[in-house]
Amino acid sequence: ALVAGVQQALDDFADHNAWPLLQRELFVRLRRDGEYFLRDEADERGMLSVDVVEPEWVLEPVGYPYDECSFGLLNEPGRPRDVWGYSVAEDGSAGNADIIDAAEMTHAKCNVDRAVKRGLTDLCFDTHDMLRTAGRLLDNLGQGGAIQSAVALIRQHDLAGKGEASDFAAASATSQAFDPLTGEQVNREHWAPGTIVDIPAGMTYVPPALAGDTARFTEIVQAILRGVAVRWGMPENIISGDSSNANYASLLVAQSPFVLKCKEEQGFLAHGFREIALRALRCRCDA
Repeated sequence: ALVAGVQQALDDFADHNAWPLLQRELFVRLRRDGEYFLRDEADERGMLSVDVVEPEWVLEPVGYPYDECSFGLLNEPGRPRDVWGYSVAEDGSAGNADIIDAAEMTHAKCNVDRAVKRGLTDLCFDTHDMLRTAGRLLDNLGQGGAIQSAVALIRQHDLAGKGEASDFAAASATSQAFDPLTGEQVNREHWAPGTIVDIPAGMTYVPPALAGDTARFTEIVQAILRGVAVRWGMPENIISGDSSNANYASLLVAQSPFVLKCKEEQGFLAHGFREIALRALRCRCDA
């Protein structure tokens, strides 16, 4: 009966706070922001309600010396790890900050030592720079490819001047269209499937720029993403989408560090979630 009652209390807490969805959000917040804050409050029925506190709301209040309050966390003088309260200002004004007792707050942080008060995002330092570089390279490749693919071919007039080339293009056009950007008439030619083109002497067809080798840029992007994947011990095919070397033998070895890293993070998160669950049980028992 006791086990059933405890399980019912935990189920009620999970339903009341949409706990499975909140857990997923807290995981994202921890990796993105480097930390998350939860404030809880129990009602007269002993039901614990948890609310997310945005990291930018936690800031230094007015009137506290630095050795007792920094980065929004209040601690015993000279002991930054002994946090007893949090300064929270939802309007972003330090003068309106409320001091929340540490017993009502849950603070998880990552990528820092325990003596450091605030966490760091997974995207700090070189990780963000490499992802931004890869994104810019992919964007430039896409934009360049879109422009180049619009050029079907290039006619090179070896002996003709600009005026003669323009006259030839106008004579060869099958239709004309108005370009609202330039305000001019644009010559167009219709190329039916299987068209055979005869060119006069002194004219050469030049392949467009898209016909060049772009594989080297793709290799650069994949190399950058591999460097990012090292941050989490991640196999290449997960972050780059390149499964060319994703055979069973290589994946069996390559995924082991990533699996171990994920299990380590699960254990870290589970510790904080367990404390919240125990707090919910205490509130129910007190009620």
